[in-house]
Formats: sequence, structure tokens, C-alpha cells
Amino acid sequence: MIKKIEVKEIKKYTPQMAAAVEYHMELLMPGARRRGTQERFKNLLKNPNAILLGAFDEHDALLGIVTLYKIETLGRKTVLFEECVVDSRFRDMGVGQALTRAAIDYVVKRPELGDRIEGTVNEKHIPAWNCYMKGGMHDRHNKAFFWVRVWD
Repeated sequence: MIKKIEVKEIKKYTPQMAAAVEYHMELLMPGARRRGTQERFKNLLKNPNAILLGAFDEHDALLGIVTLYKIETLGRKTVLFEECVVDSRFRDMGVGQALTRAAIDYVVKRPELGDRIEGTVNEKHIPAWNCYMKGGMHDRHNKAFFWVRVWD
């Protein structure tokens, strides 16, 4: 049982954190290890347009992750909510909702990032969809695209 969920930004590469991130990406995309997840993790931490948030328990064990990407076009700045994955042992315990709420809060506290956060989900992945909605996202009536306007 999880007693506490704390979501914080992951900024530093350590072999232990890389292994934990790789494990979570393998859950999301089987075969991720073969595609060089640890090297991608190092590069992600160096990318000024990427933000990696992790949900940790009271023992500082990684429960889940979400990646945010800053996107700027001619018309707006947006943050893309991507690659949200929770360890299957901790699903239905509020971890995904905590990651979703923390992602929204992260953008709200930093208006320079953009005026909304958005993402997509496979329309057949109902548990993920429900998690994002409970975490504060809104749908676009097609059950595949979700968003939150954080600034008017």
C-alpha cells in the first residue's frame, strides 16, 4: 500500500534512476530496452524543451513517470503531455492522477511554457483516459485528445 505519493521533476541522471525509467518505458512500449532507453533518458535530461516528472512513494521508489514537451508555433506555446506510465503494481492507487495533476500544476505555475497542456491516448485505453479525466484534463468529444487551458 502506498502511504504517500510525491511528484517531482527528475533532473539528474543516475544509473539507478535510468534503470527505473527504463523499466517503466518497457511497460509502456515493450522492446524499449532494445531501443536505447537509457541513452534517450540522458538526452531527455539535456533537452531544454523536455520535462520529466516522476511519482515517488514514501521510500523514494519510482512509481510512474510522465514527460512534458514544450512546443512553440507561430500562434501559441503548448505543453505536450506524453508517455505517462505507472508501474502495474501501483495502478488504481492514484499515481496516474497525481502525475496528471502535477503536470497541470507545473504548467500553471510557469505561464511562460504556454497556455495549455494537451495530449492523446489510444481510444481503446479506457483506464488511461479515465485517469487523465480524473486528474483534471478535459476531452474534445472524441475520446482520443485531451487538454486543459491553463491561461486565457
